[in-house]
Amino acid sequence: MDETTKAEIAEHILEMVTQLAPKATYRSMYGGTVIGMRPSDPKSRVAGVFIYARYVSVEFTKGIFLDDPNQVLESSGKVPRHIKLHGLGDIRAKQCQALLKQALTNAV
Repeated sequence: MDETTKAEIAEHILEMVTQLAPKATYRSMYGGTVIGMRPSDPKSRVAGVFIYARYVSVEFTKGIFLDDPNQVLESSGKVPRHIKLHGLGDIRAKQCQALLKQALTNAV
């Protein structure tokens, strides 16, 4: 995947967050953008968007608690979960909006 496509995916995800939660905060951390609900409060972190060599990852801080009937979330860790996006079509196919909405709603 080229850099332009990865940037478009990340931008689309962040725009989606802004539409779902206008008061969400964004912070550059860990080589990506971390999304929280209160400035300077690490406990309010909900998700993050990270660009890797072959995909864009949307990482959910408390992903294990999200309803994921189609099992698109990945990870074998205790709580965090993530989705690997390999193209713009994956945003819809992997139900990013529904999962972001759950995560943002649960964080309020």
